[in-house]
Amino acid sequence: MVRHLRLLQAAKHHPAALDSHRLGAPDLVDAEVLDAIQSMVANAQADGFILLYSKKDCPVAAYLRNEGLLHVIVGKAAQSANQTIYIDNDNALAGEEAADYLYEMGHRRIAYFGVSNAMLFSAERKRGYQMSLLKHGITPREEDCVEIDSLNDAYEEALKALLTAPNHPTAMLVSDDILAVVLEQFCGKLGLCIPKDLSIVSFNNSLFSRITSPQLTTVDVNPYQLGMEAASQTINHIENPNLLATKIIVPHKLIPRESCCPPEERH
Repeated sequence: MVRHLRLLQAAKHHPAALDSHRLGAPDLVDAEVLDAIQSMVANAQADGFILLYSKKDCPVAAYLRNEGLLHVIVGKAAQSANQTIYIDNDNALAGEEAADYLYEMGHRRIAYFGVSNAMLFSAERKRGYQMSLLKHGITPREEDCVEIDSLNDAYEEALKALLTAPNHPTAMLVSDDILAVVLEQFCGKLGLCIPKDLSIVSFNNSLFSRITSPQLTTVDVNPYQLGMEAASQTINHIENPNLLATKIIVPHKLIPRESCCPPEERH
């Protein structure tokens, strides 16, 4: 039990080590987390680490891997996946099913708004979106995809050009609820009505999806179970250090709400 307590105490005293799943995971966050982890390692404060995001060329994951430190990633491992313990959703399948939902509702021009492909969950959701379009005989259009590294990026011009074009998309798949709220607000500035002018499906089923108006149709990724599995696997591997690297896929579920409707006929 002492070993487990040390792990939990380390998380308590260094919240940056666990509170790092932010939009775009900026370099500043990486530096803060890496500094906190190195401090814990130097002071023997933790037996394992849980990393709450996964992205390409992540210095935090690289440090943990290179130092041979026990760590669990919530998300798909970007490097050395076979040797990495990770807990994730099938984000490609979730993206495909979300786009299928819009297609089955009658939408044919479906756009995508997401964070950079460096964040693996977004890259996988976009891949699923593209798989759905191809499955239905629709060629994905790069101009229908708007991607940003953070909310500080200039995205309004690209979104405005996309949403005010004569043959603009009637639906948009958004990589997470925070961006979907931003999109709803931006549509309001353009005089567009959700869902009449644009249907939106997002991901995470967070509080943001329920407090906005209209409430968002979103994919629930079961974050509670993701966290439980991550903690359970960390403790399990501390107690059994010879276990092979575990990979667990947590189910997702589409939650229909008020941000989607069939498209109006165009003449």
